[in-house]
Amino acid sequence: HRELARRVRGEDVRDRGLEVRFDDGTVRTMLGNAEPLHDDAGQPRGAVAAFVDISARIRAEHALRASEARYRTLAATAIDLIARYDRDLRYLYVNPAMAARLGKRPDEVIGRRITELGRPAAWNDHVHEVFTTGRAIRLDWFGSDERWYDVQLSPELEGDQVASVVTVARDITAQKLAARALRESEQRYAAIFATAPFGLAVTRARDGVILAVNPAFARIFALGVEAIVGRTSVALGISDPALRDQMMAELA
Repeated sequence: HRELARRVRGEDVRDRGLEVRFDDGTVRTMLGNAEPLHDDAGQPRGAVAAFVDISARIRAEHALRASEARYRTLAATAIDLIARYDRDLRYLYVNPAMAARLGKRPDEVIGRRITELGRPAAWNDHVHEVFTTGRAIRLDWFGSDERWYDVQLSPELEGDQVASVVTVARDITAQKLAARALRESEQRYAAIFATAPFGLAVTRARDGVILAVNPAFARIFALGVEAIVGRTSVALGISDPALRDQMMAELA
């Protein structure tokens, strides 16, 4: 190999990588060092070389670089707000979506403290808590943009120390609004159900068991609510079996 030939000529060769192809077609990466051998006149007459197989390390480094490239691509194109912080609570990284949320370019954010960019003290406290405890936090966060976010704060470890904290925030405003609308609808239904002057009952379709009745229903049939719920109208003698079967057939 030409690196070894350089050593034979007395040239310095240190920590040189080379690929070696074996007879079975296998290619392995070797790390080599060589020391020259001199004759009595001080002229190079050969070299002693030592090689270490670093194929596994090279494969791991390639896999790591590929993984990091995939992560950068995912983070850069994600609509989630992604940021990484160091122990001084400075931004190490923000993806474009997070930078846009802050009203800046990513390069205008990197290296600045959380508080410098007008983030509330509570956010600063949550990041600091992850550094202190080493435990992840998940919370619902109402932002200054009046939108709701599902936020995950996760520690990144080096050894047993938290080296950085990554936050991922997903906009869940639509889900929050839908849940609130559902609660309000249920509250309105419950109020109407309870105060209606006419009898209302909720029954289970498959067997006719009564699940709920309003006070007016109980008064009409002169029965307590507890005596009605859990039984069928047929068992209570307030409905004809044939009529009920016909009604259920029409609803099917």
